[in-house]
Amino acid sequence: RGLYTRPETTDDIMSIIARFKSDAGFKCRVSEIRDTILRSSAASSGGITAPVPTNPRICDLTLLCVAKRCVEVGAMCVVSFR
Repeated sequence: RGLYTRPETTDDIMSIIARFKSDAGFKCRVSEIRDTILRSSAASSGGITAPVPTNPRICDLTLLCVAKRCVEVGAMCVVSFR
C-alpha cells in the first residue's frame, strides 16, 4: 500500500516527498509545508525560487492527507512542537 494521488497532482506531491527525503531532519507543521518548501527552495538556489508546488488542486486538506499517509507507512513521523 503506497500513496495514491490524482494524476494532476502527482508531480507536485512527489516534489514535496522528495524534499522530505532529501533532509532527514526536516521539520514543519502540516499547515506550513507549502511555505516551508518555498523558503527552503529559494535558499538552496541562492534566492532564485526553484519550481515548487503551486498547483491549485493541492490544498491544505491534500497536504494533510499526504502527511497522514506518510506517517501511516513510516515515511514521516509526528513530533511535538514546543
